[in-house]
Amino acid sequence: GSGRRFRGGLAQLAGGGGVKWGVAKVGVPERVGGRLHGGLGDGTRALPGACEVAPVLLDVVSFEELNLLGVPILGWPPGSFLFNDLKMISGRPLKSGDVKMVVLGTVLAKNLEKQPGDLLEVMEDEPFQVVGIYPSTRVRDNGSTILTVPGLQRLMARGRRVTVFRGISP
Repeated sequence: GSGRRFRGGLAQLAGGGGVKWGVAKVGVPERVGGRLHGGLGDGTRALPGACEVAPVLLDVVSFEELNLLGVPILGWPPGSFLFNDLKMISGRPLKSGDVKMVVLGTVLAKNLEKQPGDLLEVMEDEPFQVVGIYPSTRVRDNGSTILTVPGLQRLMARGRRVTVFRGISP
């Protein structure tokens, strides 16, 4: 049935080199914040052809004093494949156990005048330590902030909710 079609479609798209994919809630407008329960990730790992699955939480913040509005803020699991494409030019990526720590895209780091070791007030009275800075070929990513999923869930009062599950298949 649909599982075979899904697996076949992944195999065609992968072309032997792997494919990244996502699972989101259907039938609702796409918006930031969390609509999916984080526990659903276990089910997506069971999908045919799924190799690795990572929950992602997306929201936006503003640094009004610098006129930076709608800055993407992402929650990623430390050590996940999502970090594979990020090559830190300064500092390090997030790791398990990091609490109240962030990595910044190069453009955002420059606009905020931040470097590893600096504190960044993501929201009022919520300082986070910058631990790394990364460049990206995508403009949006260069202007983004990345925290751990639990860190962003706590900051945005999302419980265990996530926005999407990203996956990679062989």
